[in-house]
Amino acid sequence: MKSRTIIRIALFVTVAMILAIVAGCGESEKKNGGEAPKVEQKLTMGLNASARILDPHKTTNYGDERIMNQLYDGLVALDFDLITIKPSLAESWTVSEDGKTYVFTLRQDVKFHSGKPLTASDVKYSFDRWRDEKTASPTSYKLGLVESVETEGDYTVKITLSATSNTFLLNLTAPYAFILNQEAVEAAGEDYGTKSVDGTGPFIFKEWIPDDRIVCTRNEEYKWGSDVYKNKGPAFLETLVFRFLPEAGTREMEFETGNVDMLTPGSIPRADVERLKSSDKVTAVIYDQPYTDFIGFKLTVPYLKDVRVRQAMNYAIDRKALVDDGIAGLGDPGYGPIAPVTFGYNPEVEQIGYPYDTAKAEALLEEAGWAKDSDGFRYKDGKKLVLKIHYCGGQEYDVVVPMVQAQLRAVGIDVKLVQMEFATLINAINAGEHDSFVMGLNYAHPDGILGYYFRSTNRPYPNRFEFVNKRVDELLDTGISAPDKEDQIAAYQEVQKIIVEEAVWIPLFYQKGVMGVSKSLKDFTPHAMVAYGIPKFMDVHK
Repeated sequence: MKSRTIIRIALFVTVAMILAIVAGCGESEKKNGGEAPKVEQKLTMGLNASARILDPHKTTNYGDERIMNQLYDGLVALDFDLITIKPSLAESWTVSEDGKTYVFTLRQDVKFHSGKPLTASDVKYSFDRWRDEKTASPTSYKLGLVESVETEGDYTVKITLSATSNTFLLNLTAPYAFILNQEAVEAAGEDYGTKSVDGTGPFIFKEWIPDDRIVCTRNEEYKWGSDVYKNKGPAFLETLVFRFLPEAGTREMEFETGNVDMLTPGSIPRADVERLKSSDKVTAVIYDQPYTDFIGFKLTVPYLKDVRVRQAMNYAIDRKALVDDGIAGLGDPGYGPIAPVTFGYNPEVEQIGYPYDTAKAEALLEEAGWAKDSDGFRYKDGKKLVLKIHYCGGQEYDVVVPMVQAQLRAVGIDVKLVQMEFATLINAINAGEHDSFVMGLNYAHPDGILGYYFRSTNRPYPNRFEFVNKRVDELLDTGISAPDKEDQIAAYQEVQKIIVEEAVWIPLFYQKGVMGVSKSLKDFTPHAMVAYGIPKFMDVHK
């Protein structure tokens, strides 16, 4: 009896001690302010230009794509490795043995923001609208091989191609392949994408204040997030605000004072990166991306028909100086048309390319008959060697392009700079008004540059170089259709070699992506391709 009493007393004392400890902990929390204050789950992003339209088939604007990526979903999604394609609205798919027929099985739990369930008819409508000439989509060429889109019941879609395409699925991961609600598009008419948006994405379009902001709210029913993200939904963030801040100084000030949580790639002057990285409130996030900056020649310009002149211009460029002084070291010198992080990159271009060598440049120009006169410039048959370069100003190009001008003038080539706003530039070079132009390109597959820009059938644009090479055309066909990955790589690597040897471009550098991110944001990872740095905000929170 005595031992039982002792045990009971010991148990009582133990429980009392535990309760005292718990009570003490509770008291301590109250002394320190009670429950932890809830942080407002709102993310404000600063964009360097106003949005144009949130209709996937009507725009190629980066700013539009960054917003649309939160409002819509596609059949499939590209993982952060830029290679793996994962399910999204399609839970699975099969490909026929000949590689021409794709059958997608849709998820059956997806709803548009309006509440309408997603069905196969919405997918068919979206693809048919995208490739319809009346839509005049600037990206309709991405479906150039599609022969038919058919539904097989409410949740199965069959797409038949005219030829095998190793990039078809990849094309479906991009913003222009997002799925639309036919009823919403037709009801809104011309207002769709500006006053009305009805997607299946993790955020819902709420309001658009012209030249000021777009506000989106969390889709509480969203639970079909792709495996690209850890969180399948709903998103942790409750509100997204996209502010239009075209003035660089204002944009950076709003970011550093905490009124803006994120600045998109290209919004931060590269000279400010190190300073921002040392801030206790914000930072500059740097990441690798498949991005190439280059000067492209129009080969039908009389003096540019001579490969020796084009090679001389390549030798005259000090790419390391461009990287160090033009983009603050945030990149690597470029020697070929695609970046080293890209599938199929040919490292041989670094050996067969054109290292900085002004003596070689001058010797080639002399050999081509361009003699230096007393004014320091080169002449042939009484004509001065003048290169006209079209480009869009802004940030690094305002520094880099004048550096290129000075380097070419150092070997006797006069350079005339023609600076334009981007849309005007595209119109000018599409009309063939250029001798050369400066451009930067982001891509996930080598065909995104090699097949798109160098195929002879793509003249006068996007093959604005007037480049024609039968062997390159054959290799590009192999790259896009060969079932064996090694055959694809071999084809693309040979194309790179030819492009470099022919000096169709002056590759400048491979830029790293840079964006501003508040330190209050957690679990954010840039996506090097999707919406140009901005993934869906599924895992991000404050």
